[in-house]
Amino acid sequence: SGGVGPTHDDRTVEGVARAFGLAVVRHPDLEGMIRGWWGDRLTTAALRMADVPEGSQLVFSSDAMLPIVVCRNVHLLPGVPRLFERKLEVLQRLLVGVPVVLGSVYLAADESDVADALAEIDRIHDDVKIGSYPQPRGADHRVWITVEGPTRDAVVAAMDALTDALPDGVVVRTQEP
Repeated sequence: SGGVGPTHDDRTVEGVARAFGLAVVRHPDLEGMIRGWWGDRLTTAALRMADVPEGSQLVFSSDAMLPIVVCRNVHLLPGVPRLFERKLEVLQRLLVGVPVVLGSVYLAADESDVADALAEIDRIHDDVKIGSYPQPRGADHRVWITVEGPTRDAVVAAMDALTDALPDGVVVRTQEP
């Protein structure tokens, strides 16, 4: 969200286009809307809001505001909180998928100290995804491990296997799904 407006620092459209190797083009429907809204006050800067990555689709919502721009798997939304919020209803309908169950394990160890155990649990429990995230100084743990999976049982089984594989005193706490 954000970076889709008319000012010099609004670079999201350009960045998404560059990421996919696409050109930035002026969308005729968006241009028509903007010209209609601004009328005699139209500026070149305002027309920048009609620029989209080539091949993007427009998804309109009931708020009569500018639509969500969808470029492949990227949805571009306004950054202004009240405008962003208005897009959430339609965005929720667009983003349909399988729910993910998440559990967490917080460790008093460095990633390098637990890397082998993480790799082994990841190999055995191939139905879950395990992430490892070092934490800043001052946290009550040094590494946050996430375990994501399709079911609570799968996540808990991997979390239990991980905590069993770690030396005593390494696990600060766990948070089951």
